[in-house]
Amino acid sequence: MSNGPGADTGTDAGSVPVNVTTLFGVEQHRGLVQVQVGDTSIIMDADDARTFGMFLLRCADAADTETALYRVMKMNGMTQQEFAQLLAQLREAYKYKTSAVRSD
Repeated sequence: MSNGPGADTGTDAGSVPVNVTTLFGVEQHRGLVQVQVGDTSIIMDADDARTFGMFLLRCADAADTETALYRVMKMNGMTQQEFAQLLAQLREAYKYKTSAVRSD
């Protein structure tokens, strides 16, 4: 994965193609970042891209933690419905302050 000027990194996240590339905004006189997920494309400045990346990393870490927690709770007899309720309570207590969309 390259992160230099004109970097273009792509992956196939399941069935949804994801691509990230740098652009140079001639009118803005600065580098920009383009994120494309499927047919949706977003162009943002470097600071917003860093914030977006941080949100993605935080949510990825949380997703891994939730998976591990679910496995432990399931081994100890917790049902999927009970886990969903526990997870909702944990999220409410912690209050992730990101604008990332989360799906359960």
